[in-house]
Amino acid sequence: MRSLTYQWPFLYKLALRLSYRQRYRERYLTVSNLIPDNVRVVDYCCGDAEIYTSYLRQRNIDYLGVDFNERFLSAIRNRSVPCQKLNIREADPVVADYSLMMGSLYQFIPTHVELVDKILRHSKRFIIAEPVKNHAQSTNWLVQRAAYLLNNPGDGIKKDRFTPQSFRDFLAKYKDLIVTCVEGDPEIVVVLRGALE
Repeated sequence: MRSLTYQWPFLYKLALRLSYRQRYRERYLTVSNLIPDNVRVVDYCCGDAEIYTSYLRQRNIDYLGVDFNERFLSAIRNRSVPCQKLNIREADPVVADYSLMMGSLYQFIPTHVELVDKILRHSKRFIIAEPVKNHAQSTNWLVQRAAYLLNNPGDGIKKDRFTPQSFRDFLAKYKDLIVTCVEGDPEIVVVLRGALE
């Protein structure tokens, strides 16, 4: 059953704000500063599309948010966000200048490398922003359990998370494609060169 945070967009945003605290705004600024004007952006697992509504909408950017959660899509459609239902596990990616995935790559472990390869084939650049410190790694059992129970977007609870080292190990597979890497706390942001560049 889908977690409450993936049933109600306001709970999703609240959970993100609590997780990132004072760095909530910073994470979006970091990513938006990596995206130039006059490009097509496809935002995978877009959730509440905060990157668009607060940071990209006022710029000359052709944005498309994609997600398989119809409740989220309905909410962002009501805010005039260009969006499309798509399950990226099964469907082909959308061709883009800049593909984007924020805080969702862990959802695809252990097939995340295949997913990244698939998106890279349809992109000029692929920006991945992934937390490497999170509540699921807490030593407090209650905090850890709550983190697990709140992360089911509709296709099951995901217990795997990236650590700083495991994410660096993942990035080692793409060392020749890395354009930029910003190591922050609690998130690492990387820009990979896609096949369409």
